[in-house]
Amino acid sequence: APDFSKIRRLPPGRKAQKKKKRPVTKNTKVFGVSLEALRQRDNRAIPLFVQKAVEFIELHGLETIGIFRIGGYREEVNHFTDLINNGTIDLTTVKSPHVVCILLKNFLRALPTSVIPSDKYRLFLDVYSA
Repeated sequence: APDFSKIRRLPPGRKAQKKKKRPVTKNTKVFGVSLEALRQRDNRAIPLFVQKAVEFIELHGLETIGIFRIGGYREEVNHFTDLINNGTIDLTTVKSPHVVCILLKNFLRALPTSVIPSDKYRLFLDVYSA
């Protein structure tokens, strides 16, 4: 049976308080910012978060089953999204490579424009299938 003795109990009628999120400033935001804006702001060809995420996945995730398919980990993903958007790109405390993959997918989904421009998409597919 699980040990629930260490769970903090609230008095009746009292609700748990949510942690307050630090406000995101425009000069540190990563998610939802264009690649060009990140390149200009950070003076890097590849955004630092993308580099760190790929390095983490190469180090900890290549042997993980379902690495880009398994979801979940909502609280941890939200926590690291807030940290990254506030300028702290430190993935050393991430507990699962799935979290980093979710963060990377969320980053790509939040881009204002597609990584592959729509006018080049057909060409990309042709090259891929050749």
